[in-house]
Amino acid sequence: MGENKRNMRYIKRMGIWYFLLNKRFLKKYIFTLLLLLVPFLVLGMRVASKEDAGVLKVALYQENQGQKEEDSDGIVEQLLEKDGVIQYEKVDAQEEAYEAVRQGKADCAWIFPADIAEAVRKYMAGEAANVMTVYTKEDTIQNKLAREQLYGVLYPMVSYETVRQFIEKQPYFEDMDEDTIDLSMREMYAGMQVEESIFNFTYMDGTKSDASGGSDNYLTSPLRGLLAILILLCGMAVTMFYMQDEKEGIFIWMPVRHRRLFPWLYILVGTLDGAVCAYVALWVSGSFIGWKREFMLMILYMIAVTGFCNLLRVLGGNLWRVGASIPVIILVNLVLCPVFINIRSFPVIQYLLPGYYYLNSLHSDLMLGRMLLYVAVITAGSIGLDKIMKMELSVEQRV
Repeated sequence: MGENKRNMRYIKRMGIWYFLLNKRFLKKYIFTLLLLLVPFLVLGMRVASKEDAGVLKVALYQENQGQKEEDSDGIVEQLLEKDGVIQYEKVDAQEEAYEAVRQGKADCAWIFPADIAEAVRKYMAGEAANVMTVYTKEDTIQNKLAREQLYGVLYPMVSYETVRQFIEKQPYFEDMDEDTIDLSMREMYAGMQVEESIFNFTYMDGTKSDASGGSDNYLTSPLRGLLAILILLCGMAVTMFYMQDEKEGIFIWMPVRHRRLFPWLYILVGTLDGAVCAYVALWVSGSFIGWKREFMLMILYMIAVTGFCNLLRVLGGNLWRVGASIPVIILVNLVLCPVFINIRSFPVIQYLLPGYYYLNSLHSDLMLGRMLLYVAVITAGSIGLDKIMKMELSVEQRV
C-alpha cells in the first residue's frame, strides 16, 4: 500500500514538472511558433495537392485536329485522362501551345502529328527523324518524368510497328498482303490486352501498397519527413532553452542526484510537444498507416531526438556553438534523410541521424530493430558522456 502511494506521489510530481516546463516553453514565442507551424504545414500541403497543376503542366496540340482525329489512336485522350501531379491541357493551335510555354503558363508543349500512327511507322522505318515536336524552356527533372508517361502511352504503337516490320521481312509472309498482316496483328494485340494491373506492390513488412498513386500521394509524400525535421527542430530549440536557463543558474537549487537525468527529461518534454503535434498532423494528412505502428515509431523517434539533442548539448559545450550548428544539422537531415529522395551516400553520417531510422522504419522491421539499437545507444551515450564531462569538470575545479 505504501509502495502504491509513493508511486502515485512520484507520478503526480512528474505531472507537475511536465506542466511547469510546458508553461515555460509555451511562453517562448519561437517554440510556440514551431508548434503552430505544424497544422499550417499540413494544411498547405493538402491545399497544394488539390491545385490544378501540382508539379508540371503540359500543353497538348494535335495537328489537323477534328479532321483526322481517329488517326491519333487516342494518344491525346489517354494523356488527358491521367490523374496525377502532371496536368495535361489540350489547346486549339500550335501557336497557342508555343505561347503558353513562352509566357510560363505551361512547362512544356507536345505537338502531335495528325496521323501519329503513320509518324511512328516512318520513324521506325528510318524514313523520319522524329515523331513529334516538343517546346520547352529547360529540360528539368519534371519534364523527363513527364516524358516517361508519354513513352508509356506510345509504347503499344512502337511495339506494334516493330513486330509488323519484322514480320514483313520474313520470307514466310512475303506472299501475304499488308492489309491481311495488319488485320491479323490487330486481332492478336487486342487479345493480349490486360485490363487489371500486372504489378503487385508490397512493402517489406508485407503490407500492400496502392500503386495507382494520385496527386495527394506525390505531393504529401515529403510531409512525414518534414514533420520529422520539425520535431528535431523543436528538440534543438528546447536544448538551447535549457542551456540558457542553466547559464542563468535557474536550476542551481536542484539536488545533485536529480541533475543527471534532468537535462534529458527537460529536452524530452519539449520534444514530446512537437511529437504530439506531428502525430495528429499525420493522422489529419491521410498519410497514417495505422495507429499502433505510428505510435511506436513516434515514441522511438521522440526518444531518439531527445538523445541526439542532449548529445549535441554535451559536445557543443556552449549556447553559441549549439545555435550555430542548427542550420547545418537541419540541412544535413534534409539532404541525407529520405525526406524528398533517398540518397544512398555518406552512410556513416546517415547512421548518426535519428530521422534516417524513423523514415526508413515505416515499412521495414529490420530498420525498426536498428532504430531500437540507435535509441538505446544515443540515450545511454548522451547521459553517460554528460556525467563523465561533469566529473572531469568537478575534478578540475577542485584542483
